Amino acid sequence: MCAYQKVVGADGVVIGILRVEDNVQFPMADGNSDYEAFRLWVAMGNAPADPQLTDAELDAHARSRREALLEQTDGLIAPLADAALLDALTAGQREQLQALVTYRKALRDIPTQPGYPREVSWPEAPVQ
Repeated sequence: MCAYQKVVGADGVVIGILRVEDNVQFPMADGNSDYEAFRLWVAMGNAPADPQLTDAELDAHARSRREALLEQTDGLIAPLADAALLDALTAGQREQLQALVTYRKALRDIPTQPGYPREVSWPEAPVQ
């Protein structure tokens, strides 16, 4: 019986499959005979093993995701922060700014969570 393992890129996304018995890695591409054999194996009720990442690799993945999530809010928070400095926020904008600041702080605090980096509790992004 053949066994397979997921291959994960630096961003934490699965980029391929590893056939464990002969250490052959192949892409997840329709028409690839190795990938078709893998899909048949999965259809028979099997599941590929997750890669065993080191704490340093898990930390790098988590920090990369965190930075991407922070960048997504940069454009939202900048105009609100400017308006706050000018004391020109509406009540709704003040609530939105508070929610964004709270979310961003929770993202920055992720490395201090118990169990990090093996267990990460991602905060929910505020509704915009």
